[in-house]
Order: sequence, then structure tokens, then C-alpha cells
Amino acid sequence: METSPLPGPVDDLAELAALVDARDPLLWQRRGDGLAGIGEILRLEFHGPSRFADAATAWRTIVAQASVVDPLGVPGSGLLAFGAFAFSAFSGQSSVLIVPELIVGKRDGACWVTRVSTADAAAEAASPPAPPTELPAARPFGPEYSVTLSPGSLDAQGYLALVGEAIERINRHEVGKVVLARDLVGQLPPGADLRRVLRVLAAGYPDCWTYAVDGLVGSSPETLIRAHHGDLSARVLAGTISRGPDPASDQAAAVALATSEKDNDEHEFAVQSLLATLRP
Repeated sequence: METSPLPGPVDDLAELAALVDARDPLLWQRRGDGLAGIGEILRLEFHGPSRFADAATAWRTIVAQASVVDPLGVPGSGLLAFGAFAFSAFSGQSSVLIVPELIVGKRDGACWVTRVSTADAAAEAASPPAPPTELPAARPFGPEYSVTLSPGSLDAQGYLALVGEAIERINRHEVGKVVLARDLVGQLPPGADLRRVLRVLAAGYPDCWTYAVDGLVGSSPETLIRAHHGDLSARVLAGTISRGPDPASDQAAAVALATSEKDNDEHEFAVQSLLATLRP
């Protein structure tokens, strides 16, 4: 595999998103920096309680066997995989690592393309491909659409009942922290271009990481773990409040959130949970 720098800039999400597949996009982006994956040269699936450890072992083997030419040497250049893991150890959903055939990246003004090939593909080629010097062709976006969300497996009354049960269990000191969620279901129109969802998320939440991996699409303000040359950093957030209609109300809401005993307690729970996981 080989990484080559690009001479031109990749300035915004629209350009990166235009490169990926409309139905199965691979993207990781925040404020202009990001990675776009094109094609799929390797896909690994994992299940069960050992899914993370199994993925780590498999990835170490792949890295040890790979031949990498990476003159940039920045995070995101060279060999990488996009991953999406099931939250529950008992989920029937596969956890995956996907290595794209082509990766377009941008970080701190530097742009690059990484091409990945297998030994079989390299042996079949008469000569190694020329290093990429320009972006792959952009793909036109499909028609705009809207999606109506409706209750899923848990309706509003069922959710309220769970809130009451959680409060009772906390009062009985059975649990210290409960994270509740309620699913909503929407149906995409046939042939919908998922990149349009990515553009809306990135525009609405520019400080979040907007991502698409194996059908999992979203924007997250959190970075649970960033590892770089042996250093670990994390951005864990808990406690929320609605945005206001103007900057003044936004500022008032921010002050209320920062001085809320309940929300600060919630945030401390999240921080201590992360630290407890990292200490071993």
C-alpha cells in the first residue's frame, strides 16, 4: 500500500462526501479534516464479548504483514481501517473492521490519497500503479428527501415507565448511573443517497465528528479515546440542554448547564467510568 500527498486542497465535507458511495458511505469528518473511504478491499467481522480483543489481535496481524509506503506519517495516513462495533456483547449485529481500497484524507491543511492492494492483486498487475496525484472523481448527489420518525419498540409511555423504574432502583442503591434510550424508526426512500444525511449532520453539528461506517451514520461530540505516539486523550461529555433561539439565550443555557449540580454529577459519572476502564 502507498500514500501520496495531493497538490490541491480539500476544503469541506461536501467535497469529501462526494467521493464516497451513496448507499454505503465510509466517512469520518470534523471541521474540514477527515477521511473518506472508497471501495472495500478487506472486511473483518467479530461477535460476542471478545469482539474488541479479537479485532485488536486480527489488526495487529494485518499490520505486521503489511508493506506500507507512507512519506507523510500523520494520523490517518498509511494503513487504516474504519470500525463499527456493537454496543452489547450479546448483539446479533456484526462488529466490523473495513479497509477501503482507496482513502482520501485531510489534516491540518495536508491532503493525501492512500491506495491499498492485496498481494494477489499486486502479483496480477504487470507493473505497480502510479501514485495518485489528484482526487478521484466526485459522484453527483441523489435527490433530496425527508424522513418521518415514528415510535419503535418503545413508545412514549413505555419510556416514562422505564424512567420511573430507574429512579426506584437508584433510590434502592442498586445502580449509580442509568442511561436510557428510546428508539425511533424512519424509512428511507428507495435508492436514498445517505451522503445527504452526512451533509445535514455536518452542517448542523460542525464541532462533532460526523461518521458513516457499515450503515451506522451519526454525529458525536465525544472522542472516547485518541491514541497518538503512546499518549491517550479523551473528550467525554454528559449533561445536555437545548439550544436557544439567539446567542443571548444560548449563553444563559450554557451558564445554567455549567452550574447545574445534577449535570455536573452526570458528567463526573462519565469521566470516572472512562478512567476506571483505562486504569488496567
